[in-house]
Amino acid sequence: MTVFERLRYSFYLTAVGGAAIVLAISILSADVVGGRPVSADKLAYSPSLLFPLYLRAYLAAPWVSRRFPIGRKREL
Repeated sequence: MTVFERLRYSFYLTAVGGAAIVLAISILSADVVGGRPVSADKLAYSPSLLFPLYLRAYLAAPWVSRRFPIGRKREL
């Protein structure tokens, strides 16, 4: 896997992982609106969540790409 492919795949993983985390925070906090801290929403939509998630996705990209390959087929 080249560096460019690894960067691209880690962006894909970050997008999917970030969406899953924000969805989980939203669903888990739906029942206890008054009981959850305000910082949960701030964390869900802040860059401080995405940067560590991107680093983990960059490290996991070769392993995940072997199990879930993303390929493009050109059909004319």
